[in-house]
Amino acid sequence: MLKKVLTSALVTTLMCAQLLVPSLQAKAATTLYDNKTGNQDGYDYELWKDYGTTSMTLDAGGAFTCQWSNIGNALFRKGRKFDQTKTYQQIGNISFDYGVDYRPNGNSYLCVYGWTLDPLIEYYIVDSWGSWRPPGGSPRGQIQVDGGTYDVYVTNRYNAPSIIGDTNFTQIFSVRTSKKESGTISVTEHFKAWERMGIRLGRLTEAALNIEGYQSSGYANVYKNVMTIGGSSSGNQGGNQGGNQGGNQGGNQGSTTVQTGTSMQCEQMTKSGQYTGNINSPFSGVALYANNDSVSFTQNFISGTHDFTLRGASNNDNMARVDLKIGGEYKGTFYYGGSYPAEYTIENVNHKTGNQKVELVVTADDGNWDAFIDSLKWSGGSGQSTTPSTGNQGGNQSQGGNQGGNQGGNQSQGGNQSSTPAQGNTSKQCEDMTKSGQYTGSISSPFNGVALYANNDSVSFTQYFAYGTHDFTLRGASNNNNMARVDLKIGGEYKGTFYYGDANTAEYTIKNVNHGTGNQKIELVVTADDGNWDAYLDSFRWGEESGQATGATETPAPAQTGNQTQKDTGKYIALTFDDGPSSTTNGVLDALEKYGAKATFFLIGQNISMDTLSIMQRQVKMGCELASHSYTHQDMSRMSAQDCRNQQEWTASAIKNAVGVDVKFFRAPYLSTSNTMHENINATFIQGSTHNDWENSTSVQQRVNSVLSGARDGQIILLHDFQGNNQTVQALPQIIEGLQKQGYTLVTLSELFQKKGVNPNQRYKIWSNVN
Repeated sequence: MLKKVLTSALVTTLMCAQLLVPSLQAKAATTLYDNKTGNQDGYDYELWKDYGTTSMTLDAGGAFTCQWSNIGNALFRKGRKFDQTKTYQQIGNISFDYGVDYRPNGNSYLCVYGWTLDPLIEYYIVDSWGSWRPPGGSPRGQIQVDGGTYDVYVTNRYNAPSIIGDTNFTQIFSVRTSKKESGTISVTEHFKAWERMGIRLGRLTEAALNIEGYQSSGYANVYKNVMTIGGSSSGNQGGNQGGNQGGNQGGNQGSTTVQTGTSMQCEQMTKSGQYTGNINSPFSGVALYANNDSVSFTQNFISGTHDFTLRGASNNDNMARVDLKIGGEYKGTFYYGGSYPAEYTIENVNHKTGNQKVELVVTADDGNWDAFIDSLKWSGGSGQSTTPSTGNQGGNQSQGGNQGGNQGGNQSQGGNQSSTPAQGNTSKQCEDMTKSGQYTGSISSPFNGVALYANNDSVSFTQYFAYGTHDFTLRGASNNNNMARVDLKIGGEYKGTFYYGDANTAEYTIKNVNHGTGNQKIELVVTADDGNWDAYLDSFRWGEESGQATGATETPAPAQTGNQTQKDTGKYIALTFDDGPSSTTNGVLDALEKYGAKATFFLIGQNISMDTLSIMQRQVKMGCELASHSYTHQDMSRMSAQDCRNQQEWTASAIKNAVGVDVKFFRAPYLSTSNTMHENINATFIQGSTHNDWENSTSVQQRVNSVLSGARDGQIILLHDFQGNNQTVQALPQIIEGLQKQGYTLVTLSELFQKKGVNPNQRYKIWSNVN
């Protein structure tokens, strides 16, 4: 509320409700040292910390100064708290004019901060930061606001603290690509841009200029903080992008321009139907349980042709079907043949432009399956972008010109393209593969490809893989409206099935496939033909997971055989640590760093939080590897298939969201396993040699002697970094120095398998040593 000392003449000159500093009052500044909320000069303020030394001096209006040291997490902010009943559209334009003398030492943000309800979202608009640029991982896209470029990130938090208690919620970050410590933050323009990217916001609870620190120290003088509510937005920004993105797009859309390709989480869409509901497994998404259950949203389309990809799954082994409607017109069906998440793409969908209702709906439910859907994304069909390309957009996106080399020529992106990929490329036309089976033959319609007419008809080729995890996409179709099925085999092992529900050409993607490295035989084969369909195959491509670029080439190395890479003759051991991250982990890292050693850390998902973020960042920076030790550290051997998947996927997601790395390895709590776990956890199982270091009664010297006396080349050593395990920390210098004196190099698990030339991806195998 405005202070009554403001004169009525001043109030009548305001075009919006601007929170101004009353110049007629002189008030002694108040300094806070501990957690407190309140209101001063029309601004809501808050100091919050978990522990440590903090101070916040409340200056006039929105201004304040703050200091912090020896903290875990601390926030200092001034802004406005709302009554939680209105969306940002109902509240009106929100912006901050600010200036800050900002001096962080370590992890810190200068940002606008707040929450929304229904959906529960924590948001950050970050203009400057300390030693680490948040939040890690890969951005969903870029936007232009207030003359600057921001990367937009969307992450999920699980069972984490929120304004309604510990629960699951979404975080959204707009992070400026270059730091700025004074100027304007047009909050509403960020909200609009996020919604154009498919991110639906709920009822706004707060917007405040915030200084935040994580396990750091620092000082900030917020000498200017004027919050404006109401009026119009900053208007025609982004027009200067016209040369590269088609001229008027940025100006016509206001202050933001979303990059080519966008997506929307299904749980953020509008739900309809009798049974439609949210799910948190096998992903955070939506379940469509019966006919006419649906989700929908409205999207503004600039062009009238797109490819649509829906990530989803069936709840069992029966085929789930989800129809796509745009503007009320049926455009195709997405198919999911099993309970493992997959992507299905309907290509070159023609639809109307402008604002169109996009609907995902079940219409063919027979009571034997439910459809689980995660996210929908769309991109320009037939190589066209979602934005006009009258400027230099195509060239900037490497979609034109001579792309017959390692990547572009094999991704159908235009220009002078070769139809047969060179060795090391990431796609292959099916007609260029080796044909086997009684009836396999070439076709010229609906594309130039191959038909598999009967069981055991197949095509195959040999590919060298430098890495052991990829996504595989097959473009194909059925010859009619019956479901066609094509199995994927790598190195003779079944890896999944591609499904095609009708005669329309579509793409089906099997995600995160673990397979052997080196030269591998890839086979596409029919095994479930019932005489009612034929499978038509066009092209096959693969994209690397595990942090590698999709277009990176995988060049064969000499002297490779079977599933093995070239074996290293050195002596190697992998140190591994369970039960972190915790404050004990820093002591482990200190010892590793002192001796130039690496290790693999098996993390418990629920231990991952802002309090442990800096520890994980340090682990990654030192070249250590992060792996999964379940989410809750419960005995999983009697858990259901779904619960097993949850434990692994929640932990892998938490690690990915925190530091942007993928998880390859899993160690079962209490080393207790089951066939259900092996069948539902998509990671390599690790055990290792144990040394009773979880027992307080095991002395430091006993731990040292146990490790050193049993050391063997290729060994995996299991130790623990749970909170308070100081005896293992004390033993580590002797352990590391002793192993090094015996001639061992301490490496990560991935490095151990690579150096020993062993494929880790062997079903039902639990590794304690690698030889």
